[in-house]
Amino acid sequence: MLAFTFFILKDVLKYTFVTAAVLVYTDIGPGGEHVASLVGMFEDLLLSIDWTGVAGTIAESFRGFMTDADIEGQLAVVEVTQ
Repeated sequence: MLAFTFFILKDVLKYTFVTAAVLVYTDIGPGGEHVASLVGMFEDLLLSIDWTGVAGTIAESFRGFMTDADIEGQLAVVEVTQ
């Protein structure tokens, strides 16, 4: 579990640095205005997504997966005891 958390934090840090580099380039780099317009379009796209609905769908799928796993685990216990 610790290794999983480490890899998640490593990826978050990596993408944070990439995001910082892109934003700095839009401010001071040559052609930064064009990159800024692409970043703005991407930002608008992300803001138009219903993130609450996405999170709800993922939570329901995970809940269904866990329920199925619990049922399979209970069936395995029943088979072993008989």
